[in-house]
Amino acid sequence: MTEPVNLWSAYQQIPLDQRICPVCEKPIEKNLAIHDGVLFHWGCLKNDERFGETRALCLDCGSHLSRSMISKVWYQDENKAETICGNCGSPRLHWLNRRGPGKPTIYSDPHLTLLNALESAGIRCLSEYPLSFTGADEQDPKGCRMDIYIPHGSLCIEVDNPKLHDRERDQQRDQMLLREFQIKTVRFTTEEIRRNLAECLAQVKASVAEEFGMEVSENGKHVPL
Repeated sequence: MTEPVNLWSAYQQIPLDQRICPVCEKPIEKNLAIHDGVLFHWGCLKNDERFGETRALCLDCGSHLSRSMISKVWYQDENKAETICGNCGSPRLHWLNRRGPGKPTIYSDPHLTLLNALESAGIRCLSEYPLSFTGADEQDPKGCRMDIYIPHGSLCIEVDNPKLHDRERDQQRDQMLLREFQIKTVRFTTEEIRRNLAECLAQVKASVAEEFGMEVSENGKHVPL
């Protein structure tokens, strides 16, 4: 039986002398991430310009994939094509920012309104971003999906429907993101976005400035404080 591919097994298959982060040039022992088949520290990758080239996330090997690492294979017998990960060959891809083929992700109106406002303001963000982590037991993967993720601010934005909101569960998840990944969570209700989008956008900009030492200028560019 073939061993399933995942982020941890992909890491173990890379020779020790190649487990070096290309950004900080330090050995990678934890907090790992893969971009186009290359190992990074997660903290280094999310603030690197290469992260902005990500179009999809492979749900098997965990690699962040740019367009050049997304392939198509044609099955002549079945007369159909399939899009696959260029790193491990898996067809299980999660498309980011609605760039994938087929049916787009269905967003609530407030979610889409906020997402479009952030992108118009020049804030680079990824929607419905899946984030996995492992506990002490590497065979027991856990994870979550962020409504909107802003890598340059280490910020997760959640759009909450008050009718479905579980305050205790959400607080536990927010604490996990901060503890495991140093990702701060900001939550808006759907009604807050509908009634005062400008204030929500201002709060996000302030959080980006606070967490990353950057401010978003009027022309949509991130500039040092």
